[in-house]
Amino acid sequence: MKKVIVNGVAYLGDLKKTTTALTLKNAMKSEDASKSSLAEYLRRENADELETVEFGGQGVSFTTSDLTEDEEMNLKIGEMVMKASKGKAVKNLENDLFSNMLGK
Repeated sequence: MKKVIVNGVAYLGDLKKTTTALTLKNAMKSEDASKSSLAEYLRRENADELETVEFGGQGVSFTTSDLTEDEEMNLKIGEMVMKASKGKAVKNLENDLFSNMLGK
């Protein structure tokens, strides 16, 4: 994931550049890579709500930067928390279904 600014609009996402186009995959508009922005990114990724955005033609200006060490660490922590919460959610759903099947 990179921080990308295209024509003045900031995104988090994966950048693909060809000779004719600029494509952001798994993209979300975001002014920064704060903990809350990264958490929102992970929530949207989990819900399949990230976008693919394409830019082409003349006059497309863009800059990219990697996440800082702190931002990378926050992303890794967020990914671990998301993984743990998914496991807990599945177990809760299984228990609810089990209880419903028993008629309780």
